Amino acid sequence: RRGECTVHAAQCGAGTGLQLLVQHAQVLLVRGGRATVFPPLYSDAFGERLRAHHRGRPLFLNTQVLDSVRQLWEAHQIGNEVVQSRLSSDRVIRDNHY
Repeated sequence: RRGECTVHAAQCGAGTGLQLLVQHAQVLLVRGGRATVFPPLYSDAFGERLRAHHRGRPLFLNTQVLDSVRQLWEAHQIGNEVVQSRLSSDRVIRDNHY
């Protein structure tokens, strides 16, 4: 069974996509059935990422992360980023999870 983000990427982006995981303020990068998360787009005033016990605190857009995501998209490098991230990480997302 494939997750909804994977299905959406396959149907609308030839297998490649990026979605915002709103509850975690992170960007999900998808290529084929594989996915990885990018650093959070939003952080608190101290630059710390959103955590469950921080709910209600104001969050601020991290324009450097946003620019990095934009550059990946514009350069058609989402697939490469997914592969590189999964190769260098000891924790990966199960295939077709999202």
